[in-house]
Amino acid sequence: MGKTLVSEFDDSSDTATYLDNIDPYTYSAREVYIIAPYRQYLSTQPGQADELSVFTAEPAAIQENQLKAASDYFGGDNDNTKVSPTVPTSPVMNIVNSLTAMAQSGLYEAVLVDVRGNSTFADGSTYSDRFLADTGVLEEKATALNITTDQYGMIREEKSGTPGAWWLLPIGVLNHTVLANDDNGDRDAAIIFGSLLLTMLAFPFIPYLNQLPDKLKVYRLIWGKGKA
Repeated sequence: MGKTLVSEFDDSSDTATYLDNIDPYTYSAREVYIIAPYRQYLSTQPGQADELSVFTAEPAAIQENQLKAASDYFGGDNDNTKVSPTVPTSPVMNIVNSLTAMAQSGLYEAVLVDVRGNSTFADGSTYSDRFLADTGVLEEKATALNITTDQYGMIREEKSGTPGAWWLLPIGVLNHTVLANDDNGDRDAAIIFGSLLLTMLAFPFIPYLNQLPDKLKVYRLIWGKGKA
């Protein structure tokens, strides 16, 4: 929880760094996952020091150092192993600790749903779903089941760990060739083959293009050269 909160705080999470201009990636991860929940937290804790105001009043260099120290403490982008056993002392860590306690009490997700009130999202679970994805637990579960993209994704059987749906095999082939470095290989491969399928279905109805088989004399491949 702490590691993910820091990644939302310093805008390094998958949601914060996703380059797109459409929902659900147009919002500020820091605003949704840090500022709004922390303001709600303070409203329920009379007399609690406002660490967020302290943080925002600090010079940019100090803010950056505090965020880096917190990220390093939780293992950064590498794993869950703490780089330093010493807990950093800073407003950032105090905010993270407060929000972690809020999550442990079951109130954090409820605040994320409330934040949606001023957005255009139709589903209040969007923010919580994106936060869950940023934690990496879904990817870890998929890896344990051998169904991540680099493990042939959606064509992999969960229990046996062997290819299951044979008709999805082309998607697996694409994932390991032209889409090998694509984080969304399953989706993009499905789009490619789906587009090809639609093109094949529409081929007989496309003017001029549907005459190509006759022009190329493809019928010879079926009837044999002697029956032309």
